[in-house]
Amino acid sequence: MLPSGRVGTDATFAVAGDGLRLVTLTGFRAPGKMVLTPTAPWLPDSRLLLNNASIGTLVPPKVWAPNVDLADIQVDRTDVALTTFLLDRLQKSGRATDENFQQLATSARAGGATAIATQIDAIVRERVRGRASTTERFFMTVEDLGWISWVIGLVILGGIGWMTAGYVRRKREESAG
Repeated sequence: MLPSGRVGTDATFAVAGDGLRLVTLTGFRAPGKMVLTPTAPWLPDSRLLLNNASIGTLVPPKVWAPNVDLADIQVDRTDVALTTFLLDRLQKSGRATDENFQQLATSARAGGATAIATQIDAIVRERVRGRASTTERFFMTVEDLGWISWVIGLVILGGIGWMTAGYVRRKREESAG
């Protein structure tokens, strides 16, 4: 148990051992690298508590503990495997915020997992869209379409202008003739 502990930026902190049952690193700060490598399988009732931890690079174990609490964990750099695991945990969490997802996308980009970071951005966008009003959803759709929405808008405005000019021309011809 190392609640609210801290190691230096150039240090590698390893959590290892046989038959780990409870590892509590709540609020732990490790700006360098943290390695989770138990030398024996986790016990069936074991728990790993990393909630509110801040870690530079997390090297995950091959097999996670049966009970893991990663609420509000902040990892600066994650690879694809760890990002996928953390994303699954966030999606199952009832209290995950958009900021939690955005932080995970940022750490995935920093770790070179840009494809999954783009997927996380889309998840955040859909979460925001789900809470948005109809007007906000409309403008989000326009924003999602990007430059094509401007082209469509200009075509519509041009069509309206062309139809208006034709109408005015016909009215002038009718009044003159």
